[in-house]
Amino acid sequence: MVLMDGDIARCKTRVDAIRFDAISSYGIGCGFSISFIRWWNFAIQSGGKVVIPLPTGWDPRPRSEHPVLWVDQGPEHFLQPTAKELQNFFQSSIQLTCTNKNITEA
Repeated sequence: MVLMDGDIARCKTRVDAIRFDAISSYGIGCGFSISFIRWWNFAIQSGGKVVIPLPTGWDPRPRSEHPVLWVDQGPEHFLQPTAKELQNFFQSSIQLTCTNKNITEA
């Protein structure tokens, strides 16, 4: 099982207590590359197994077009990487995974 949480310290505590196999995250901060690369590095430094999250953008337009009561988010938050940004992001994640095979086996 993989615990998904953006807070590495909380992940590490819960992984150890509940015996998850690895940590990962669904969403981290704003943007996609800088926040996630920072999260990857902290996660790897935590010493546990990691499933590298690799988001390709954030598009809340469906929530804006079909709003629910508990979400107040509009299309102005739409983030889409350029082709080059996405390519660099994928290359970084592959390099990180290959360099840390012992903890990124998933």
